[in-house]
Amino acid sequence: MELLSEFQPVFFVRVRACNLGLVPSIITHIDHEVLPTGVVGVHRCSPFEMRSGPKSHLGCRQCKKRKVKCDEKTPACSACIRRREACSYLDVTQQHASHVKASTASAASEQRSQCPPEPSWYTPTLDIDLTHYYLMHTCRTIMFDPRRRSFWREIIFPLSFDSTAPDEPDLTVLHGHLATAALHKIAVANPSPSLQERYIACAADRQSKAVSTLIRMLDAPSPKNAPALFTLSVLVTIWAFASRSLPAELNTISISRLALRDGHEPHPEAQHACQHDGKASPPTLVPHRWHLENLVTIIHVTQGIRAITLGCSAWLRDLSPEFSHMMTMPGPPGPATPDSLAALLALEAHVRATQPARDVEMYITEIRRVEVMLALQLDAETRESLLGWLAGLDQAYVRVLAAGEQAALAILAFWAGTFYTMDDRWWARGWAVGLVEEVYAAVDEKWRVYLEWPLGAIGRLELREIT
Repeated sequence: MELLSEFQPVFFVRVRACNLGLVPSIITHIDHEVLPTGVVGVHRCSPFEMRSGPKSHLGCRQCKKRKVKCDEKTPACSACIRRREACSYLDVTQQHASHVKASTASAASEQRSQCPPEPSWYTPTLDIDLTHYYLMHTCRTIMFDPRRRSFWREIIFPLSFDSTAPDEPDLTVLHGHLATAALHKIAVANPSPSLQERYIACAADRQSKAVSTLIRMLDAPSPKNAPALFTLSVLVTIWAFASRSLPAELNTISISRLALRDGHEPHPEAQHACQHDGKASPPTLVPHRWHLENLVTIIHVTQGIRAITLGCSAWLRDLSPEFSHMMTMPGPPGPATPDSLAALLALEAHVRATQPARDVEMYITEIRRVEVMLALQLDAETRESLLGWLAGLDQAYVRVLAAGEQAALAILAFWAGTFYTMDDRWWARGWAVGLVEEVYAAVDEKWRVYLEWPLGAIGRLELREIT
């Protein structure tokens, strides 16, 4: 109840005018234009058209039957008096009312059919359910630092209801938040099959809407959309990591589908890793690099968004000084542990001794940054900044990492060892283990001897005995 007492979200009820059966009050057509089905037109004569005299469609039954003009006199028309016939009129009021009612109903039905229907998964209660879950649970898995978490919940989330246009609210960020809540429920709440289907459909639909709008905003960043760019840059990173253990329909960032390139099926061990949601698999060395390949994709996605978001930093700080805190890497809470630091320094010495001089500086720069991560991992409130290592990687290092250079892989294994401290988060689960195992399988014995610390960090020292 803490979050509810501190912040109560405002829920908006959307009313769609087309569902109220509203129709135009006056519809006129000129001359002999074709009229829509069910719509009564008003004929307008040309000023040069000869008028044949007053016409009426309200004559008596007898004149209508004989197809002659009726002067509509009451109680009997002149024609019926001359013929000495009984004269009877239609119930004009009832007939006209019935005609207008049918016409109005038809027009209203046509108007409603032109409005896009709500998705089959949508119900107002689902949005309330996901909003409550997001504020009570999902927020805690995105930000651990109390100050950042408070800012995310009390400032960032209300911006979901901000408007970028005077006539309609921009729901892009709200789509992002609720999609994340749906993903979180799918991953950890074990919903019933029918409810899971609704969560999957909801998440896929909202992810698609948020990403399509994000792409347009990236082409034209502005003070107005800067908060949305910042928020979605965080959420898209969460989605990318979460794709590892979610249904294929939710791979909006195409993380899993990238493993199918060139028409090849993913390695069975990669499928096994996804299905087991990060739990330890039997000790084995496999050449497949599902986690490594997809991590490179995540790096490209997050770095591209981050570059544009940093360009908006001045606008964000003008909106709230707290954005500076959100966008700044925290200082280490203390030194790294002696064993981790000693292992990293040993790797550094091997890099200096074996790598071309042109690459040494690049590798040492990333090793120094990993050293900071070794310290940040020790404090639960600073661990979320471990992702900053990926976002800040030099492009030259990313290229050699994608090419499978062993020095780059060994350095990555140390970062992955620190990332294991976030394995309790639903979206990060299994990544650290997968990365360290794949690196260990990819490098030769000359490099494996320097990976004892990463293996110990993920609890897989037994891999040393496998050849």
